[in-house]
Amino acid sequence: MIQQITQNDMSILLDFLKTTAPEQVQFVEGNYFKHGKNVSFGWFGKGTLVGCIRYCIQAIGYEQKTPPIKYNGKTLSEAKINAFAVNSQHRKKGIGKQLQLKVIEDARTKGCSQVASYSTYDKVENYAVKVSLGFCIQPEVQPNGTKGCYFLMKL
Repeated sequence: MIQQITQNDMSILLDFLKTTAPEQVQFVEGNYFKHGKNVSFGWFGKGTLVGCIRYCIQAIGYEQKTPPIKYNGKTLSEAKINAFAVNSQHRKKGIGKQLQLKVIEDARTKGCSQVASYSTYDKVENYAVKVSLGFCIQPEVQPNGTKGCYFLMKL
């Protein structure tokens, strides 16, 4: 069952990430996404967090250090997914897909123009979920040599 994780319950999310996807903790604890409104959801099974997703509402262009994108005088915003993980014992059961769908639905109700995400090449399950939901894909190599893809979905 999906539930919103409030700021007061952020320790539950952080503890989960520390054991399931430790490389993502920096995006929750660090300063990467302090500039926007962050929204977190968790999939709870028998009272235990088994999957999570977190996104930041930000102006399109913020991360690229460009002026914000405007349309008809309005700054366009995106839901940038900054943490996404499902416990390995609970994968391939549709939990990740349901969490992604929750972000898409929630971002749409909050007026976001798109959902954006980034993932390194080794996150095969993440790719499968994104592709199945219809995200567009833009491969890239970062300056440090890390290979990954940006995913975008127009809302």
